Amino acid sequence: MKLALQEKLMQEKKLAAYQVQFETIQEQTKTLTEKIDQLLVQSEEYNHRRLLLTSRVNVAISLKDMNQTVITVQTANIAKGFARAEEQAFLIEAELEASTYFASTSKRSAPQFIDPNLSSEIDNALDELKAAGSEGSAIDAHLEGIP
Repeated sequence: MKLALQEKLMQEKKLAAYQVQFETIQEQTKTLTEKIDQLLVQSEEYNHRRLLLTSRVNVAISLKDMNQTVITVQTANIAKGFARAEEQAFLIEAELEASTYFASTSKRSAPQFIDPNLSSEIDNALDELKAAGSEGSAIDAHLEGIP
């Protein structure tokens, strides 16, 4: 019987030690669970920051590439291109205006030929004009080029 009591006392001491260990393990488990929760929150925060930094880097790279593209496009060449286009437009407009002018004058008046029958009368009228005007020499110079 003493042996059984001794065994019982030893088992009760082991039980008490196991209960203390169990309570300690439960406290440690609770502490570890809280720490894991904190680490999960911190991990989410770091993931958000990583995504934010990645997007900022992508935007910066895009802006840098865009700036390099804009720099390579030379505005002087673009301005020269517009100037050439304007010159071509002016040239085409001038050609149109000239062709319209010549087309309309040729339709409005018949060719100017001096009638041989009136040649002597024209010469007489011209002589009268020369004698009457003090600008005879200017008229002569101007009219000599006319057939």
